[in-house]
Amino acid sequence: MTTNKPKKLFEKILSEPERKRRPAKVRLWEKDYPDYKLWNSQRWAWEFLRRNEEFISDCDLINNRNRSKQEQVICDKYGLSFFKNYDDKNAPYPEFINKVIEAWENEDKKDKKVEINLKHGQMLILFNVDQTLATSFELSAQIKSAREALEQYRDDLIFSSSKDLMDIEEPPKRRSSSPIHYVRHLKVIDSRNKGVPWARIAKLVFFEKIKNDEKIKGHPLTNIEITQKYYKTLVASLEKPKDYRSIAINTLKVGVVKSVLQNRIHKKELNKKIEKLKKAKAEKAASINKEAASVKAK
Repeated sequence: MTTNKPKKLFEKILSEPERKRRPAKVRLWEKDYPDYKLWNSQRWAWEFLRRNEEFISDCDLINNRNRSKQEQVICDKYGLSFFKNYDDKNAPYPEFINKVIEAWENEDKKDKKVEINLKHGQMLILFNVDQTLATSFELSAQIKSAREALEQYRDDLIFSSSKDLMDIEEPPKRRSSSPIHYVRHLKVIDSRNKGVPWARIAKLVFFEKIKNDEKIKGHPLTNIEITQKYYKTLVASLEKPKDYRSIAINTLKVGVVKSVLQNRIHKKELNKKIEKLKKAKAEKAASINKEAASVKAK
């Protein structure tokens, strides 16, 4: 016995509008970051990278000799689409290239043993590069074969993911990455770089929480009390510039359920078009054969 319950659930997920939230009050310090609510994940990643101490140091070491080459080295190191200095606040902003491919080489005559632990969603492909030295055809053939294997595995993952979702009653709640959370980190980093005390920073970015704490306790909190409570949270912000790549990759993504369903719908529509073209081609071939047969009969 089949049921339309999963189908109805999927249709509901795809058709439901984005939730509208009541606009929050703009805090005074938020004006230091105009239009931050319009920033995409790539822009957020850039804002954190340009506050990264190692990135700043690398940029400062650039000299006029082979400048373009030095800039390219930095782009490769941090995964940037083009070089931009940390103190350049104007658009355009570089995009981040997700470098997730790892490779192992063996130029020795003897075999080399490599142990790999594959996680779910990963695929290992072995290229026989030594067989491609005589002609580029061999390399193209191996790349084509690898691409076909990757696409097939990707299709299998999409199918298995959508199959797992058939039994769910409600779509999983996804923890959103609100811009206010990120802009707080930026404010903490920028304030510390200017030597602002911890307690004063906490009063800026956690103003509402501190007021609530004071209401519960019945008296204003001292700077020591504020620092003791919020110190670990504030210090954690200083680690954010190191996580710029994960910010570029993981924020503001479409939910897993919706993206899987959209992939399936797209693939279904594509298959329909292909079948329609095949049918039209077959009918045309049949018509030509029929005409040829009638001419031959005459």
